[in-house]
Amino acid sequence: MSSTGKERIFKAVVVGHFGIDVFNSMGPVLVVFLKEPLGLSAAQVGLAVGLHQFFAGATQPPFGWLVDRVGSRIIGPFSVLWAMAFVALAVNLAPSVGYLGFLLLFAMAALGSGAFHPQGTMHASQAIPGREATTTSIFFLGGQLGLSLGPILAGVLLDAMGATGVGVLAAAFLPVPVFMAFAMGPRRINPRPVLTEERSASTRTGGSALAVTILTVVFALRAWLFIGTAAFLPLLFQNKGWSASGQGLVVGCFWLGGGITGVLVGHFADRYGRRLLVCSSTLVGSIVLPFLPFAEGPLALLLSVVIGGLLGAPHSTLMVLARELLPLRPGLASGLSLGFLFAAGAVASWMIGVLADLFGLVPVLQSGALLGLLVAVLVMLLPAPRKGERVLAEPAPVAVAGIGTASVSEAKAE
Repeated sequence: MSSTGKERIFKAVVVGHFGIDVFNSMGPVLVVFLKEPLGLSAAQVGLAVGLHQFFAGATQPPFGWLVDRVGSRIIGPFSVLWAMAFVALAVNLAPSVGYLGFLLLFAMAALGSGAFHPQGTMHASQAIPGREATTTSIFFLGGQLGLSLGPILAGVLLDAMGATGVGVLAAAFLPVPVFMAFAMGPRRINPRPVLTEERSASTRTGGSALAVTILTVVFALRAWLFIGTAAFLPLLFQNKGWSASGQGLVVGCFWLGGGITGVLVGHFADRYGRRLLVCSSTLVGSIVLPFLPFAEGPLALLLSVVIGGLLGAPHSTLMVLARELLPLRPGLASGLSLGFLFAAGAVASWMIGVLADLFGLVPVLQSGALLGLLVAVLVMLLPAPRKGERVLAEPAPVAVAGIGTASVSEAKAE
């Protein structure tokens, strides 16, 4: 594929990531908004948020496999449209269908996220060979901006218009999937990287079992630390008397911090090494986290930005590490790593809710700092990358959007 084609698709998935994550991130605010009308406990709040995250994660590997075979031309824009529509339906129909009906519709919305993220991550990491962490971090910045804006918009619209505001917002975001449909067009968009002879035999077969195990534990712990914390910030601040708008603002600040620092860490990780940056940002963020429940007013917003920035910064860098340790087809590898992270976040959200009913929300959220300290230690046990390992810019077989795979010679002949 030409560099121009890659740039168009890279822009499409960044814009799409922004759009879909606006609606992905408003879930905790929407569920807390429905807490009193539906009479929900903290465990039921955690189950609703966690179920959405679980389906968003568990469906990513099969969608990643599908993208490797048929391309992203249809899956990309349709996944964003699907997520927007079902989030709006879920919150608007909740009073009439009850908690179980809301769970079903909200889980259906997660399928859009499961379909979008593998192909988006794949295209982002392949946009500029040798700058994988940087381009992936830009892709995730688009998502983080959406994650930060979604709770804020949801809170303001819920206060002003009720559930109807979410439907109005979905209509306003329709240009996002339309732009993606045109930008992703009928062209080759799924380059499959080939390894150079410079890569060692161990790299060809992926990381060692120990390295994969360590990274798996790191992903699981970070899911509790970052995704679980974000899921319960609305309830934490509702208990402190904040309005839906205020709850959305504090969650938005949390996600925004992670998006901004993610790009910085991704840039420096390509230059100075990934393990140290992941370790240091997680360590400092974990130390500051226990102070957030006691903060009020502007200080709470400031701490949300700082803690979200420190804990969220390693995300794109860890995704690059995961793809290096999983020598699979790019869509499937992205789906497996992101899918596990989302699924682990779902379990974490449900467990935090259950524990919060037993011991109180504040001490449960503060205990996440201990998991962060463990993450900082485990990351430094991961193997350092070997010099000279890279991926060729020119792919071998490619997948033609909506068609399947083809050889390089066939692609060039088109």
